Amino acid sequence: MKSLILMSMLSMLWWRNHILMMLMSLELLLLCSMLMMINSSPNNSSFILVLFLAMSVLLASMGLSMLVNMARTHMSSLSLPLIN
Repeated sequence: MKSLILMSMLSMLWWRNHILMMLMSLELLLLCSMLMMINSSPNNSSFILVLFLAMSVLLASMGLSMLVNMARTHMSSLSLPLIN
């Protein structure tokens, strides 16, 4: 599990210029943290897990909408035009 977290963080650093790949890395990080929460919870706290899943979906949809908005305004999904 820790290797997946490390892999998602390294891929965020590797693909820092491409926003779609950064979003995918963040999704992998959220998925790993969700799996860690499921495995580590001694009691069945399904309400917290459903709340975490809902927040993850909300953050993913916001990230995708920001990507679409930036792609429309800058005609690219790369983050390099924002730096200049």
